[in-house]
Amino acid sequence: MPSSPLGTVEDGVGGIVATALWGRAGLAYFWELADVTDQIDGFIPTATLIGLYVGWREGHIGSRARPAPIEPN
Repeated sequence: MPSSPLGTVEDGVGGIVATALWGRAGLAYFWELADVTDQIDGFIPTATLIGLYVGWREGHIGSRARPAPIEPN
């Protein structure tokens, strides 16, 4: 069953917010727009996974001596 347009709008807004919070890594959230049934949202916590990845990359998670650079200069 196709989703309501509200689910698609929420995925679009979520992608914008994730990109604003986490930069290029947040762009991965837009893959949820491909799921027209909105069923995957309940099984794959996309924003959580992106947040964990960014936290690990910046050195907040794990035992890295210093954080990795976020963006190459």
